[in-house]
Amino acid sequence: TCPALIISAEQDTVVCSDSHSRLAERLPNCVGMERIPGAFHAPYAGLKHEQRHFYGALDRFFARTAS
Repeated sequence: TCPALIISAEQDTVVCSDSHSRLAERLPNCVGMERIPGAFHAPYAGLKHEQRHFYGALDRFFARTAS
């Protein structure tokens, strides 16, 4: 019953972005998937544009799912 968001780093070499897509399709209550262009495995710790995209995705997710 808990909403989920998949955040995928486009250049992730640890977890394939196709795996993120498959998880998003199968995960109950997944509200979507955000792919961060050019980002590697840890976009929250990456370059400033990667961090802005990551935290922006979280902000949008919380705004949609807060009740």
